[in-house]
Amino acid sequence: MDSIRYRQQARQLRQTRQQLERLRQELTAATERAEAATHLYDALPSFLFVFDLPSNSLHYCNRVAETQLGYPAAELRAMGPRVLEVLMPTNEAEELRHHYREAEALPDGKLLSFDYTMQHPTGITRWLRLTSTAYARDAQGCVTQVLSNAEDITRWKIADEQRRSANRRLAEQNRLFRQVIDTVPNLIYLKDRKGNYVLANEATARFYHLSHEELLRATLPELEARFPSMAQYRRQDRQVMSSEQEIDEEAPLTDGQGNIRWFRTVKRPFILTDGTVQVLGVDNDITELKHTQQALEKAKEAAEQNAQARQNFLTNMSHEIRTPLNGIVGLTGLLAKTPLTDEQRLLLTHAQESADNLLVLINDVLDMAQLGAGRMRLEHVPFDLEQVLRASCQALLPAATAKGISLRLQLPPAGAGPARVLGDPHRLRQVLLNLLGNAVKFTLKGQVLLTYECFDLTSATPQYRFSVLDTGIGIAPEQLRELFEPFTQASASTAREFGGSGLGLSISRGLVELQNGQLTASSEPGRGSTFRFTVALAPAPAALPTPPEPTPNYQRLRGYRILLAEDNAVNQLLMQTMLRGWGVEADTASTGQAALALFRQHRYAVVLMDIQMPGLDGVATTQLLRQHPDPARAATPVVALTAHAMPGDAEHYRAAGLDGYLAKPFREQALFALLIELLGLSPVADARRPAQPAEPEPASSHQATPTTSHPPLYSLASIRRISGNDEGFVRRLVTLFIETTPPAVTRLEQHLRQQQPTELAAAAHFLKSSTDGLQLASLRPVLLSLQAVATGPTSPDWAELGQLVGQVRVTVDEVVRLLQEEFPA
Repeated sequence: MDSIRYRQQARQLRQTRQQLERLRQELTAATERAEAATHLYDALPSFLFVFDLPSNSLHYCNRVAETQLGYPAAELRAMGPRVLEVLMPTNEAEELRHHYREAEALPDGKLLSFDYTMQHPTGITRWLRLTSTAYARDAQGCVTQVLSNAEDITRWKIADEQRRSANRRLAEQNRLFRQVIDTVPNLIYLKDRKGNYVLANEATARFYHLSHEELLRATLPELEARFPSMAQYRRQDRQVMSSEQEIDEEAPLTDGQGNIRWFRTVKRPFILTDGTVQVLGVDNDITELKHTQQALEKAKEAAEQNAQARQNFLTNMSHEIRTPLNGIVGLTGLLAKTPLTDEQRLLLTHAQESADNLLVLINDVLDMAQLGAGRMRLEHVPFDLEQVLRASCQALLPAATAKGISLRLQLPPAGAGPARVLGDPHRLRQVLLNLLGNAVKFTLKGQVLLTYECFDLTSATPQYRFSVLDTGIGIAPEQLRELFEPFTQASASTAREFGGSGLGLSISRGLVELQNGQLTASSEPGRGSTFRFTVALAPAPAALPTPPEPTPNYQRLRGYRILLAEDNAVNQLLMQTMLRGWGVEADTASTGQAALALFRQHRYAVVLMDIQMPGLDGVATTQLLRQHPDPARAATPVVALTAHAMPGDAEHYRAAGLDGYLAKPFREQALFALLIELLGLSPVADARRPAQPAEPEPASSHQATPTTSHPPLYSLASIRRISGNDEGFVRRLVTLFIETTPPAVTRLEQHLRQQQPTELAAAAHFLKSSTDGLQLASLRPVLLSLQAVATGPTSPDWAELGQLVGQVRVTVDEVVRLLQEEFPA
């Protein structure tokens, strides 16, 4: 029995050992599978964890949780039910619990997502997208654990918020843009290739008497059927899209109520990102301006017709009167050669004097007509000045001798002025004869004296002041004010006693003013009168003028790229036009910072650097350019273009790292020669392309021309030369000067009132750049004095500076007035 029991126990023991071995093998396999699963879970980029619902604690989490949450897995499990409050705000924790309550009701295999934030120990907040499913259930089938996959969506959330923020800003900008274009009175619109409106402001819709929506829905054929004048819009649109160039036209349009309005239309191509070309248009209503222009043109035509009629009348009257008058003069001359009695000879003398007086009157009336019509032209020929003065005195010497008065000519010392001058000797003699004739006529005893003085001998056109002094009857102060008006004499008794038409002084004043001079009078009744006038007479050339230098071949610089650093808008426009005419590609910067940005982006052959700019000045900008990492680009030639023209400035700028120096205003040839030198080009012009002679420059009413002898207040000659006589460019530059210069003078006056020397000097420097462009030579020394106030060794004399600023204001206002007359709007 014992042996049987022993064999049974042994068999059971072997079976138990086999079962244990199978269990050990299964445990080993399960452990290996668990480790493999753990390695797999730890390798996943997502945060995997199992949340135990009964204990509200973390049952398991993979290793990613440690990096994303900043806590070791063991510490997370040790937190127990506090884990949610530690990892996230209270409201987020409550929403997550609500998520788990919803997950309890999920059937197996169903997923539930939820976005929430978790707090890293470093303070960084992460956005997670949690996807949960039922993981374990109890015996009753209730979910006890939930498996969750947490995906880090922080970057996506940030990008989404940035996109939403950008969309909000874009929407705000669109609203602002819409409000802006709906506020302006101009017609602003955008049209597609078919001519249909894709954008239009309220002014455009009101013009067509349509709502904004109706205008955008309407097709071009529908609009043309209602508004036939829109056919010209189709032509303009096609021109803009085909040429891709801006157009600027004036034309009438019919509005929605049938009224005709004049518009100035500016259209330019608007290219979309896909390359599609649309038309952007802005129409400015110029109806009132057109009506004013038409009224002015009619008034001008009427005035010209009246002037022509008056001229024709005077010409006819002169002819009709001169014809019989010539007969009278001839017949009386013949009669004087026949035997006459004393009484007959006396009567004949009176008849001859009457004819001579009538001839003088006719000549005076014709001269007045020519002056009034602006048809009198002056000669510009060399003549001997003193010879004209002597001849004028000799012509009136018999009349003075007959009255028993002295007529003298007092000349300045030898060498006090040029012996030969350029001018109009005939008109100068006419003025002298008028003044000397009046002096002899109204002087009963004493003398008449003619003198002259020469000023500014070193000037190209010295000023001459002529004086006629007499000891005659004199003129009362109240009568001096009207003395130079036509047909006016000192009194009615003067005309009765001395005769005359009263035109001589008016003609003399017109002739003097025609030469940019001034005629004045001073007198005292019973003590005589003094008449003075000034004219500018250039010295006559001693030899034939040398032929002009050939025009440089500016096209030798074609293809080069230049950076222009200049803060003055007038100078920018001048320089851009000049360089563009040479075939040079020019980029413009208004500040030192902008110049640096462009220099880093592009390679330039030369940099033209203004010295005084806002913020970073030209010297500091140049020094920063020299720090470019590319040695070749750091060595780019830099030229100082500046209004600073004091001695030593050139050496100072070269020592600061600039390669060249040119003081404003400069000649076009000087800049060209300097660029040729810096670029290492041969100074000899290309023989294959001979320089063309310069085109004649159009005359300007305020420029120095051969018929004027007074220095001009401004000159547009260099601007016309630079722009190739482009009158459109000249007008734009003049408009820019009119718009920017008076406000700059206002700032100058403000700094003067506040006694700010540094700001006053800076404002003067800015003005100097603008005025040099129009060659306002009279303001150059004034602005240089104002510019030096910040660096002067003594305290500023504000009273003296006030006078200089006042001179700037008067001159600029006068130049603006003259420009507005020469270039009417």
